[in-house]
Amino acid sequence: MSQQSLPQYPGPYPNEPYGDPPQPPAHRGTAVAASVLALVGAAVHLLGVLALFSRIDVVARSPFALTSLAANLVVAGLLLPGAILLLQRRVAGQVLVATGAGFAVVYFAFMVLAGFAARLSLNGELDSRSVGYSSARVLVVCLPAIATLVLAVIAPTRRWVRQRRAW
Repeated sequence: MSQQSLPQYPGPYPNEPYGDPPQPPAHRGTAVAASVLALVGAAVHLLGVLALFSRIDVVARSPFALTSLAANLVVAGLLLPGAILLLQRRVAGQVLVATGAGFAVVYFAFMVLAGFAARLSLNGELDSRSVGYSSARVLVVCLPAIATLVLAVIAPTRRWVRQRRAW
């Protein structure tokens, strides 16, 4: 027996007279929150730069401290203008904030791994208590950067940046 084919119907909404369904209205809440967190993060990293410059004699001799100084400068240099541009509804601000927050998370993870490596090289072993304490501390430090990154890239922030109306 041959199988009869069923009639083929067009897509779910043939001849849709109204176009695409409407998008929810853009609200500034997530963008403003991302900007505020980026400004706070920039201030924290600038304080890190100042603290490292106050000990420039030690920083000049330590590759680890020099890397930390460079990373703090990069993160602050991305977050500060990014926050201002994001409040002005510039896509570049959204990109700078997301990049700066992502770099901060990577930097914090690097600091944890470097701390583990330093402990391992000093005494040849890592105790589970210090690993757990360091991991929890870094997670707490990373949370604002992770929140900034998420708020900068989610859809409501994108819609608000691309919708160029007044507040």
